[in-house]
Amino acid sequence: MFAGFSAKLLSIAVDNGYRLMNRDNEELSQARYWMIQRIEMTTMLNVHVVKGEGLNWNTFQALCENITRYSESILQQVGKIVNVYLIVGGEVPLFEGTEEFFGQDVSNIFWHVNATTGKVTVAPGQPKQIQGLRELIAKAFAKGEKAPQDTFIAITEARQPDSPKHHHPIITYILLAVNAVVLLFLYLEGYPADSLVPLRFGAIFPPLIHEGGEWWRLFTAMFIHFGIGHFAANAFGLFVFGTRIERYMGRVKFIVVYIFSGLLGSVFSLFLTRGYSAGASGAIYGLVGFLFIYTRIHRTSIESINWYFMLMWIAIGLAVGFSSMGTDNFGHLGGLAGGIIFGIIFALQRKKQDYI
Repeated sequence: MFAGFSAKLLSIAVDNGYRLMNRDNEELSQARYWMIQRIEMTTMLNVHVVKGEGLNWNTFQALCENITRYSESILQQVGKIVNVYLIVGGEVPLFEGTEEFFGQDVSNIFWHVNATTGKVTVAPGQPKQIQGLRELIAKAFAKGEKAPQDTFIAITEARQPDSPKHHHPIITYILLAVNAVVLLFLYLEGYPADSLVPLRFGAIFPPLIHEGGEWWRLFTAMFIHFGIGHFAANAFGLFVFGTRIERYMGRVKFIVVYIFSGLLGSVFSLFLTRGYSAGASGAIYGLVGFLFIYTRIHRTSIESINWYFMLMWIAIGLAVGFSSMGTDNFGHLGGLAGGIIFGIIFALQRKKQDYI
């Protein structure tokens, strides 16, 4: 009973933005404990699934105490931590010594789940609902839901939204190197004393594109920067956001998002700014837009970056841009739109995949 429930609950939970954090070293048919986690805004929700049949309560109490201490030690990294203990099967415990729930910074919630009927018994003074978890449990007991026990490992490896596909984001590092080398050549050619050097290297200049047909500038402008400060700001964004997307989405999807967003940013800049422009910021904003919409749709986080953090970053970035002279704001908006488009495409593509 516990193994079948575990497989179905895990499958449904991952579809709802959870990730598997830990389980004992036994196969699913022998497992007694495993844990899933989801971060929503500043709240970390940890769901600890425990086999109730034959449970050693002294061991269980020691586990809860260790988890509480660890939660308190990392509290400053999130803001609030909720530990929900699902005791599946066995007799309904008395829940003696449980604290009433007042929304504490570190909260421990204890539920008992009947392994046959799915009925949930909640400890006195504690919440009967927490972030839709009751619905996930009900789905795991719904008729027609099947998840063979031997698919447990496949589910955890293939379906976690933030399981790295590539440990080394080599494409991101190559892009950083290319941008740095191009900047070096600009200085060797006399920039900034000669302000037209970026133009000769391929920056966007509407007359040369509209009248001269040099549409290739929409691409080359993505690798040209107006000085060290301009380069450093974009390099920082590329490193922080690019490495995450490449590791967790794969190299092909990363480069597709980067190039498409950069080109769309160049198009917006060409037709709306109508000025002399260049830089990787359109592509960087594309990465930002991608992370924002992807983590929002799947209600998950990637290395502690979630949609709430990205929304604040977008708001601050655009506010600073529109309050500053000489910033290619329309290029930023174009790149942001490109990232959001592919964020929606890849997020919906993942939702349609059948892993079981």
